[in-house]
Amino acid sequence: MCSTKRGPPTTSAPCSPAWATWKAPGLRSPRPPGCSPPPAISGARPRLSSISPGSTLRPSRAPPSNTPAKLPSWPNAPVWRTSKPLPCAKPTPWCPKKEQGSGEVRLPSLFLSALPTQELLFMLCCLSDARLADLLAEDAPHGDLTTESLGIGDRPGIMTFTARMDLTVCGIEEACRLMTLVGATPQPLFASGAVVPAETLLLRAHGTAGALHQAWKVAQTLMEQASGIASAARALVDAATAAQPGTVVATTRKTFPGTRALAAKAVKAGGASLHRLGLSETLLVFAEHRAFLEPAELETHLRALRRRCPEKRVVSEVTTEAEARAAILGGAEVVQLERFAPSQVAALRRFLDEHGLVDQVTLAAAGGVTLANAADYVHAGARVLVTSAPYLAPPRDIKVHLRPA
Repeated sequence: MCSTKRGPPTTSAPCSPAWATWKAPGLRSPRPPGCSPPPAISGARPRLSSISPGSTLRPSRAPPSNTPAKLPSWPNAPVWRTSKPLPCAKPTPWCPKKEQGSGEVRLPSLFLSALPTQELLFMLCCLSDARLADLLAEDAPHGDLTTESLGIGDRPGIMTFTARMDLTVCGIEEACRLMTLVGATPQPLFASGAVVPAETLLLRAHGTAGALHQAWKVAQTLMEQASGIASAARALVDAATAAQPGTVVATTRKTFPGTRALAAKAVKAGGASLHRLGLSETLLVFAEHRAFLEPAELETHLRALRRRCPEKRVVSEVTTEAEARAAILGGAEVVQLERFAPSQVAALRRFLDEHGLVDQVTLAAAGGVTLANAADYVHAGARVLVTSAPYLAPPRDIKVHLRPA
């Protein structure tokens, strides 16, 4: 079996079924030398950049007719077939939506690697191997006492992850990498960002009982927590865009310490944007900054910020309508309204209309934005909803089943 890593293969035998199976349509990562090509995909095999977000892909449970004789151990894995390649628009996180009665799934172009190679799984991870190894060591600092004492660690097994409820998948790449690190072989059926119904099989893995038990709880918990954040973000995005297409849901940096990388991935998987991940990214003037300035100096300082950082938009957070009007007239390009009621947002939208600044200034509602009131803020005139609510979402349950191979 040849190596999937760069460099000469160990033998000239055909490539492993796992590599052939996980090679996504149109993905242009190099095939290991000496490996047979992956199974052909019916129809055109477009490059990643040639599919538009929302292009229709058809999953088929039957392998293509020219599949190599040596099939993978899970022959029912879906094979994606493109029905209508279109010019690519701006990539967005994918959110498959099953068309009623059609059996089709809609995927944007960014994640056509729905069935990725092990190399791609590693690239899609937001946590380093060292961070993942720390999680494993935290759970089993001195080994798995029960599995070792029973003497079953070397027995082959299969582990499956299945959604107990509707959810937006996230963290599956990190879960797969965890399994790889302990010596198991993961086989993901979805990528982060997929919206799936309850009882959907998300992932299966082959390996020894010792390896599977070691990765089990860490991978499950990571996926449940990340999928909870992603699902909450997706619900907020759906509510906001239903009220006004194009509305942006942006999450803050108010994450639990140490979880920011995974939390950021989760909100993106849910279709939301990142407000900012740290102090180095954006120009955001708080009241705590203005406390060190004279009120009359605000306009001068806002204009100075635009000169010093011309590629950045100037954002000013305000807590009263008077501060908001001063920021608008002072040159702020985004006015972040901290804990404003929808009626106050509507009043400021009228103020923008009166001064002909609707196209120059964006109103962003921040603080207290929830799924219940998101539409109210959008109808009032907010075009950006700034929130940290998804980070506090409950995890989405994923059931895990282990059995002998």
